[in-house]
Amino acid sequence: EAHRIANIAAAKAHRRLGVDTATPPIDIAGAIAAAEVPLFWRRLPRVLGLYINEQGSRPGILVNNALPHGARRHTAAHELGHHLLSHTTHVDDGSTVEVTLDEDDATEVPVRRRAGWPEQEKAAEAFAAWFLMPRRAVRSAMTRLRISDPTSALDVYRMSLLLGTSYRSTARHLPNLRLATHGQASSWLRVAPGRLKAQLDRGAEPPASRRGDVWLLDDGFNAFEILMFEDDRAVVPVPAGWTIDRPIWMVPVPKEDGNPTNVFECRPDVPETLGLIRCESIDLRERTQSFEQPVDAGQHWEISIRVLPRPQGPDTMQPIKNGLTPAK
Repeated sequence: EAHRIANIAAAKAHRRLGVDTATPPIDIAGAIAAAEVPLFWRRLPRVLGLYINEQGSRPGILVNNALPHGARRHTAAHELGHHLLSHTTHVDDGSTVEVTLDEDDATEVPVRRRAGWPEQEKAAEAFAAWFLMPRRAVRSAMTRLRISDPTSALDVYRMSLLLGTSYRSTARHLPNLRLATHGQASSWLRVAPGRLKAQLDRGAEPPASRRGDVWLLDDGFNAFEILMFEDDRAVVPVPAGWTIDRPIWMVPVPKEDGNPTNVFECRPDVPETLGLIRCESIDLRERTQSFEQPVDAGQHWEISIRVLPRPQGPDTMQPIKNGLTPAK
């Protein structure tokens, strides 16, 4: 019942707030701005987020900025659900939100505490899932990844990156969309995100922490913009005889024996910036340098990479796409 009500409420909110559901990820910061609710980001000990709605004062949302990217967005959508569903003040400490502070770093599955959720928390959590993962947005992400149906935990993880959602909330929501069975979702939920990241950049020197995300970027992302954060990695598989040009702040990650790989990592402390990963065949590069006309458009592709710092303080209230967007 909570999901039926949340589905309807989320669809209404998309229309009312002018949210584009065709191209993921859903712009949650822009939606909160359109709802005229102040949004603040700050580090919160033992608290994921708060919705403040006291008599005689303006409602507001506060989200723990120490959360991983997908978990921050999910928590913000959860708090927006409290607002749009006319709830009073709620403090969400992790027992009633389907994310954790260390989820993305974990190599073991965290223990969840779902029993005994109050009805308003169930409603807000279901709203967050439907608001960030409407069927149209999920289908768009699947098309980008050339997935007809998710069949593995790795499919779910890669979808969650495009949707800007946490791995666990994505896996849990797919049965609601009739894109997976509950049995499949249960098996995926037993896989820790850290293990999937290690699978994607296998062979490269492992990072000190698995908190950063790992993107597998191929020609399916051509002419699109990806949002990344410090310590995120990009795996760029290309055929033999191809070159990879990348920004200086995307540092090559060697193999454990020191040999090169096609894995690159965002340097820490990079200010907000935009760069380009361009992959092309050596044949195309030679033709271009000799002023010959390229004969095959499939001989190159490029992806824009935007790096943003962790949000802090009051949100700028400017709509920002937080992952996959058409490059301008």
